[in-house]
Amino acid sequence: MRGARLLLSLLALAATGASNGTPPPLAPRHADFLATAGVLLEESERDAFLSLARDHRRDAFIARFWEVRDPYPDTVRNEARERFEARLAAAQERFGDLADPRARELLLDVEGRHREAPGPVPRPGGDWLAAFLERGTELPAGAEPLPATLDLNFAAGSAGHTAVETRIELAPGPEAFRHSLLLDGEILDGEELREEFRYRFEPAAGGQTAGPRTIAFTRDLPPGRYTWIVRLQEEGTARGFREEHALDVPHLGGAGGSSGVSLSLLAPRDRLLTGRVRLEARVRGEGIAGVVFSLDGREVMTKSRPPFTVEFDLGSTVRPRRVRAVARGPGGEELAADEAVLNGGAHRFAVRLRAPRGEGPAATRRLEAAVEVPAGETLDRVELYLDERRLATLYQPPFVHPVTLGEVGELSYLRAVAWLRSGLWDEALLLVDPPSQLESIDVDLVELFVTVSDRLGRPVDDLTAADFEVIEDGQPRRLVRFERLRDLPFHAALVVDTSGSMQEVLGEVERAAHAFLAEVVGSRARAAVIPFADEPRLAARFTGDLEVLAGALAGLVAEGDTRLWDTLAFGIHYCSGLPGKRALVVLTDGLDSGSHQRFTELLPYARASGVTLYFVGLGVPLRPPDVRWRLEELARATGGRLFLAARASGLAPAYDQLREELSSQYLLAFQARITGDRSRFRPVTVRVRRPGLAVRAPAGYAPRP
Repeated sequence: MRGARLLLSLLALAATGASNGTPPPLAPRHADFLATAGVLLEESERDAFLSLARDHRRDAFIARFWEVRDPYPDTVRNEARERFEARLAAAQERFGDLADPRARELLLDVEGRHREAPGPVPRPGGDWLAAFLERGTELPAGAEPLPATLDLNFAAGSAGHTAVETRIELAPGPEAFRHSLLLDGEILDGEELREEFRYRFEPAAGGQTAGPRTIAFTRDLPPGRYTWIVRLQEEGTARGFREEHALDVPHLGGAGGSSGVSLSLLAPRDRLLTGRVRLEARVRGEGIAGVVFSLDGREVMTKSRPPFTVEFDLGSTVRPRRVRAVARGPGGEELAADEAVLNGGAHRFAVRLRAPRGEGPAATRRLEAAVEVPAGETLDRVELYLDERRLATLYQPPFVHPVTLGEVGELSYLRAVAWLRSGLWDEALLLVDPPSQLESIDVDLVELFVTVSDRLGRPVDDLTAADFEVIEDGQPRRLVRFERLRDLPFHAALVVDTSGSMQEVLGEVERAAHAFLAEVVGSRARAAVIPFADEPRLAARFTGDLEVLAGALAGLVAEGDTRLWDTLAFGIHYCSGLPGKRALVVLTDGLDSGSHQRFTELLPYARASGVTLYFVGLGVPLRPPDVRWRLEELARATGGRLFLAARASGLAPAYDQLREELSSQYLLAFQARITGDRSRFRPVTVRVRRPGLAVRAPAGYAPRP
């Protein structure tokens, strides 16, 4: 079923300029905001708030006003707002009238002298107000209209939603569209803002030459009545388009999940898994004929009735495994699906592209990207490409975009690139209708952190990309990224042996470790503390707060056995998926007692993890000889190094050498074209063209599942 077509001309733009008139009176909640939190408002903030024409925009302003003042945005609480509201209650109780100068003094007490509400409400940094006003859907006064028509259609969505497919046709004007087009939208449910969205569309190669320019996007909504607002502006010019109208979203039956089916795969993601593991798919909805479970792309079992559970045998070696569950209807059609990566780490960052549906090269396909964002990070945007031409930039989920392929090359591809606020990025690629005889090819971005030293073992830090050569499967790989480590995010988990044998030296161990952290942790570097004896323990999660890290080190107690291999597996898993450089810095004597994990199982897991292992060996024995060899082998395979200290007094120099090495590393990134078995480890060789230098780099990589 397709919805009715709406043709709307922007030549009637003046009729939509409700914001150009006098703003309506303030609602009680907004007047209350001005009467209380108004003492914190800058003049520019007050003027902006009063200029807003719609209640939902004022609600959004208040939410953003407090959000930018939150001193700890990663927590669920807003301590600044709580502090202010406590002061407000105290001022009202003590003085009654907020107009009393003493009440104002209490509310503005930035030194925290009053015990009722200690601490200041921080002032926001940056240009939050300009960014907020830019994200609205009103056109600036005097905007030149863009002649346009709007075409809305409805199609089956997923999980009971309907896909609202929107196409804006821009007729060519005297000038070609040579600038990006920025689209902002709002969807109101009654008077409340249900969702807002932003897209950026790039000009076509060579500019617009003839015919209309098509801007297309898709939003999924449950059936109902909404207010639909769209503003389109050509950046760098005064031209713009705005439309607002009521939108009745119908319920559409049929395939594609529109019957209301949803599926959630319940899979443990916070611990290492081996052996037999039972998973459950929680399914809701009608018309479900069965649930198909797959492991690493291979179908394992189909369950036709609840409970929809399956037991996988993951084997004894720890490695990332991808599991997928698909709910299918009576005709075998896919109703809903979910997937998870086991042993992928708590900080996994990845983007995936789902194959676009559609028949024939001219069909409109639904291109969809899914992004896994690491804990503590914020997704900035997702860019979608056809070959190397950027189609659109999406700033919030769902990352869905309709694509009309038209004439494409024999091996054209669709690509999604996800960017974090920290500057890290990941990408996924799909070939468009590849020939049937072509072997399936995946493209992974492989990052290698490399250390180069001279004949005296001193780090070399003046190399360029041209000095390096990367060989994979006998073929040179072109570097797509080259950077110094000091410019990138860095996460180091400090692993400290606290077994009974460390009793006499634990104090000196704490001092040396704290001094190392004080030098390493900075604006882009985070550290964690993992003490271990009978078992590993996460004493401090990744943080840049030295006081927290010092507290974790100060509480160490020496007792118990030494489960080294289990601890290394735990630490690698905890670091997996983090952006940038990831390292375990392990203080140990190299001995292991009682680990469930064996060295022969740990080595391939470490080698494929992308986590670098550095060992500070304290009193490593010469006998048996394999003790030192095992530490050196783990370090070599991951691009790390073993530093030796005969006694505790040698720890500080060892940590100093490690710190110097970390500040002198390089990032080499290349795109690997992967065919066949994705579980196979890919050896990589890194060479330096300058003579007399030695390279330490990971032995290779394992493709992501």
